[in-house]
Amino acid sequence: MRRLLLVLLLANAAMLAWRHWVLTPETGERPPTAEDRLLALEDAPRVVDPSQPASETPPAPAAAVRCVSIGPFASPEASSTFAEQLRAQGLSPVQVVEEGQLWAGYWLVATFDSRDEARAAAERLREGGVPDAYVIPGEETFTVSLGLFTQRQRAERLREQAVTLAVEGELRDRFRTATVYRLLLAVPDGVTLPALPEGAAARDARIAPADCPPG
Repeated sequence: MRRLLLVLLLANAAMLAWRHWVLTPETGERPPTAEDRLLALEDAPRVVDPSQPASETPPAPAAAVRCVSIGPFASPEASSTFAEQLRAQGLSPVQVVEEGQLWAGYWLVATFDSRDEARAAAERLREGGVPDAYVIPGEETFTVSLGLFTQRQRAERLREQAVTLAVEGELRDRFRTATVYRLLLAVPDGVTLPALPEGAAARDARIAPADCPPG
C-alpha cells in the first residue's frame, strides 16, 4: 500500500513539472506558431552541397542574324566604297572575288527571216548613218546588231532612227564574263542596309540570302 502511494505521488510530481517547464512559456514570451517556424526555415542559412554543380545565371540569348551576299560589283573600288558604308553601321563585310557575269549594256538588234534580208538591212543601216551595224554570224536566226549602249536613252534614239530605215529593232540586256566582287556579311535583325550604289560598276548589285562568312 505504501509503495502504491509513493508511485502516485511521483506521477503527480512529474505531471506538474511537465506542465511548468514544457507547456508554460517563460515570462514575456509567447509560444512559437506555425508561421514562426516557416519564417525560421526561410531565414536559415542555406547549406551548399560541394558535390553538386553551382547554379549559374543562364546566358542571354544571342541576337538573331541573317547572312547576305551583296553584288556583283564590277570593280574593287565600287565594292570597297559600299563596304565602308556598311562598316560605318557597325557591320563587318568580307569581300569575295570570283568569276561571274556582268551587265555590259543595252544591245539593239533586229531579226530577219533570211540571211539575205539581214545583209540588206545591215547595208541599209550603214548607209543611213549606223556604222556599227553588222550581221551576227553563227545565229540560228538571222540577226543584225545595231550597237551596244550603257545609256538607254541613246539606244532608244537609235531604234527610232532604224525605223526610218525600215528596220524594227529590239533592246536586250548584254552580259560579259568578268572578275566580279561581292560582299558577305551577317546582319542583325532590325538593322537596315544602306541603298545600293548606282552606275554601271554596280548596276546588277543585289542583296540575296547567303551562307555566313567564316569567323
